[in-house]
Amino acid sequence: MSVATRREKEKAGRKRSSARDWAKQQDTGREATCLKLPEGVEFCKLEVGVHKFDFLPFIAGKNNPRADEGMEHFERSYESHFLQTPEGGRPYPCRRSCFGGKRCAVCDWLSKHGGSADPELVRGMRAKSRHLWLVNDVTKHTGKGTPVVKYKVLDTGHFNRGTGFGELMQDAINSLDEGVDSPFVLEGGYTATLTVKQQSFSGKNYNAVTRIDLRQHSYDYDEEVLSEAPCLDACIVDVGYDAVKKILEPE
Repeated sequence: MSVATRREKEKAGRKRSSARDWAKQQDTGREATCLKLPEGVEFCKLEVGVHKFDFLPFIAGKNNPRADEGMEHFERSYESHFLQTPEGGRPYPCRRSCFGGKRCAVCDWLSKHGGSADPELVRGMRAKSRHLWLVNDVTKHTGKGTPVVKYKVLDTGHFNRGTGFGELMQDAINSLDEGVDSPFVLEGGYTATLTVKQQSFSGKNYNAVTRIDLRQHSYDYDEEVLSEAPCLDACIVDVGYDAVKKILEPE
C-alpha cells in the first residue's frame, strides 16, 4: 500500500473538530455560574444612545419573590455574590434568597469571616440586588401593526445612589397615572424609552441607563407571546453549595 493511499484511509476514518463550533463557544463564554438562557434567547446589550423596548410578561416559576408560581409577571428579582475565582471575577446567585432559603456558601463564609477579612473583599462579596427583564427591541418599529417578537433578557442592577436601573424604573412607573396597575402587559402596554450614556467609575468606562420614559403604545400582543415566553425564574443557575465552598475554601 502506498503512503498516499494509507493517508487517505486514515483521513477518511479520522474525526475532525469544528473550528466554527469553537468560535461559537468563545461567544457564549465560560460555563454559566449565575444565569443561563434558553436556546435561541440572547442577553440584551445596551449601547450608547436611545433605545425603545417593550417589557413583556411571562409565567412565573418557582421561587419568584414577587409572584406566585403560575402568575403573569414582568421581572425576576434576584441577589448575586461576586467572587474572585481562578478564571477571574464571576457572579454566583445567593442560594438563600434565590432558591427558597437553601444554604448559601457565600453567606455562611461572610457570617464566619466577614468581621476579620479584608473590608474591600467583603464589600465585593456581599449580595447585590438585581433584576431580569424579558424585553422586545422595538427601536426600529414604525408603529404600524404589532412588532415582531424576538425575546431577549435584560440583566440590570437595582441600587446606585438613586440612579440604578431598578430605581429609575421605579420612578418611571410611579410617574404614571394612578389607574395604571402595570405597564408591562400584552394589551394596553407601554414602551420604555431608555437613554444610555457612557459613565466612568474608578477609571473604567461603562454604559448605563440614565433615564427611563414610559409611553403607552397603540398595539397589543397576542396571548401566544405569553405562552411562548421563557420563564425568567428558570434562568438562574444553582451550581450547588459545595462547588461555591471550594472556591472560598480551596483544599
